[in-house]
Amino acid sequence: MFKGFNKFILGRINCLGIVMISLTCGLSAQSQLVGDNYIYQPNIKSVKFHLSGLPLTQPILGLNTSSRLQLWFDDLDADTKNYIYSVEHCNADWSTSDLDVSEYLVGFNTEKIRTLDFSSITRKQFTNYRLSFPNNDMQVTKSGNYLLHVIDDDSGGPVLTRRFMVVDNQIGIITSFKNPINAGKVKSHQRIDLRVNYEDADLSNPMENVKVTIYQNGNWNQSLQGIKPLFDANNELQFSPQDQIIFPAGKEFRYVDTRSIRYRSERVEAIEEYRDGYVIFVEKDKNRKYRNFFADQDFNGQFIIGTNDRDNQQLNADYIWTNFVLEAEAPLADGSEVYIIGGFSDFQCKEENRLSYNPEEAGYSGEILLKQGVYNYWYVAKDDGVLDFERFEGNYYETENEYTVLVYFRKLSDRYDQLVGARTIQSYTR
Repeated sequence: MFKGFNKFILGRINCLGIVMISLTCGLSAQSQLVGDNYIYQPNIKSVKFHLSGLPLTQPILGLNTSSRLQLWFDDLDADTKNYIYSVEHCNADWSTSDLDVSEYLVGFNTEKIRTLDFSSITRKQFTNYRLSFPNNDMQVTKSGNYLLHVIDDDSGGPVLTRRFMVVDNQIGIITSFKNPINAGKVKSHQRIDLRVNYEDADLSNPMENVKVTIYQNGNWNQSLQGIKPLFDANNELQFSPQDQIIFPAGKEFRYVDTRSIRYRSERVEAIEEYRDGYVIFVEKDKNRKYRNFFADQDFNGQFIIGTNDRDNQQLNADYIWTNFVLEAEAPLADGSEVYIIGGFSDFQCKEENRLSYNPEEAGYSGEILLKQGVYNYWYVAKDDGVLDFERFEGNYYETENEYTVLVYFRKLSDRYDQLVGARTIQSYTR
């Protein structure tokens, strides 16, 4: 059971560590808590979790610092609910650690989310909930991986789960990008050369006790976990002399800007108004697999909520049905399903962002209810639970990607994985 929630949930599912890049479909809906970024209720939308004031950052806190994380989410039921939250300490592979709550938490184990506001002058009504963490009620005392759980206190049902990390920076992380050794991947993949300097840290037997996780663009489905050093040279751990740390590069994310319902942005073809809301039609997208690489600025798959038509970005931004079409002469011959994924869907293939083949549109089409903002997205094909983004997007080595490097340390006698270093890097800077 998740410690701190055993009075609410009678079971749990751990998200086991991934030791290679895994492009898998999102978890199916179920009543148990999971150790991943996940939304359990269909009325919960537009979840953002990041460093306070920095909506595109990874949720990484410095231990014993003044940094704060900000959680935002909307409830489309537009009422008031008793939402409570708690945090759980996890190992490097996101399984529950052996620490008792009192060993990693100061304050109360569960607290109510007290900050909420109702939407204003929007066609679609909603309640916006906000939480700043750590706060006066709850602080963490250990480094490592954590899960933030939000629960409906009235029904006892899970609402959402978010991953975050707390780092006690003790080591130096040195990275560079090199061409893959495998000639067949030189134009399509990115290889990271990694070194960890522990000269100023007290890390005993680091060859055995240090391991690294790297994930791409905030997407835990594209991660390498449990990476071990290959040798130690003068207090500097050496990784990846071959193709140990290598990722498919993808291409820059597609985007749509829906911040205005008064005028069409660059990629908006039409805006239609109805009594109960609006529909935005995005310009038709094409298969980019064999198209030349185009260096365009993106948010590395993330999204930002906002409106250009009104003042309050969170409470005045409306929910709009956003229509997407991916051109295709015929349905995929192998029967694969087609989805739109991005940070807005936690990079998961949810039913609400699945597309259907439409002969009249000569492509795959669908409408997704999205709050006004700027969204990055990709089209992916799903076959037997595996997501294939190369089929519609392709890979090109010059793509600018964001990688987050996490360095864990654990002695044989320890009961948890310390996070002793964290760094977010860009593959290319234009």
